[in-house]
Amino acid sequence: MHVGSVIGRLGLLAVAHAPILGCAQVPAMTPDAIAGGCQRTVLLGPRSQPATQVRWIAPQDAGDRRTLAEWCRTVGPALVAPSPAPLGEARVTTFAVLSWNQHVGGGDIRRLVDDLRAGALTDGVPVHHFVLLLQETFRSGAVPTPLSPSAPIPHRIGPAPEPGREREDIRAIAGALDLALFYAPSMRNGQAGEDRGNAILSTMPLENLRVVTLPFERQRRATVMATVLVAGGGDTDSSIEVASIHLDVWPATIPSLLDGARRLRQSAAFLSLVPLEGYPTIIGADLNALSSGDPHVGLYRARWPDWEVPSPCRTRGLFCTDYLFAGGLTEWELTAPMVISDRYGSDHRPVLTLAVRREPMVAER
Repeated sequence: MHVGSVIGRLGLLAVAHAPILGCAQVPAMTPDAIAGGCQRTVLLGPRSQPATQVRWIAPQDAGDRRTLAEWCRTVGPALVAPSPAPLGEARVTTFAVLSWNQHVGGGDIRRLVDDLRAGALTDGVPVHHFVLLLQETFRSGAVPTPLSPSAPIPHRIGPAPEPGREREDIRAIAGALDLALFYAPSMRNGQAGEDRGNAILSTMPLENLRVVTLPFERQRRATVMATVLVAGGGDTDSSIEVASIHLDVWPATIPSLLDGARRLRQSAAFLSLVPLEGYPTIIGADLNALSSGDPHVGLYRARWPDWEVPSPCRTRGLFCTDYLFAGGLTEWELTAPMVISDRYGSDHRPVLTLAVRREPMVAER
């Protein structure tokens, strides 16, 4: 099924996924606009870029929508730069995918990208093309002011970066590195002029952009989904569905981690919108899990049964919170997800996989 038909077939997808989601309640999702004014998009880069439209999907539940509208009023629009600077390659044979919670500017994306390009994370093999599936990135400016005294504003996350480096927002980083960008804020980052959310950075073009606002639990959570266009030469380009998702915590870390019911609800809603089996898909996720055996992690394991636990599976302290899930990539061979030992200034370690194109067999004469 082509991902472009997702919105028109939400109900069919939910029914099709019922055996996979098992006993988890599947909240109804809808493309109907939600109040609050956050479902807007700013297009970055040259005006010569193809026209880009972001589609928005949110819970259908009236209570969820009322609460989410209040959170929407505190954040700015989504940011889109669909076309990266061209690298001059007509055919991509290898690319990396990395999922990482950047800790709202604490993590050094520039140094991470430098190491990727130098081959420091891939046994000395330089990586020219990559997709970064990021959680807890931030954007400064372009956020609503003033705010109502009753507005839902989470505490600010603004860790001191490593010595010699300033905190840098996602728009500045994407521009400096000539990368395609899709950013959608989830919530305000304190009283300052910042919001924070999920982002996709890519050396390859992005299209079919969607923001999925998850059912409300403690904080608004907005997942970003897109199609990456991987050049194959001629008419053989590959389309790969990617997403960056960050589940909620409630009300504090340990009690929340021991009660996964809320993340089951959010996961079921998200998975009901993911294309069916056979479509090339890679998901980067901060699932706020204790371990890979948590019930909500099991929903993703059932959806992608050939997944592998990142090794070693300690991405935030002793917890196995961060994952890459993939399926339907018949044209590509993926390495087992690997946890990078360097946190690059974040409180999470990145999870990395390398995709290598499977070349067609040539019959011997």
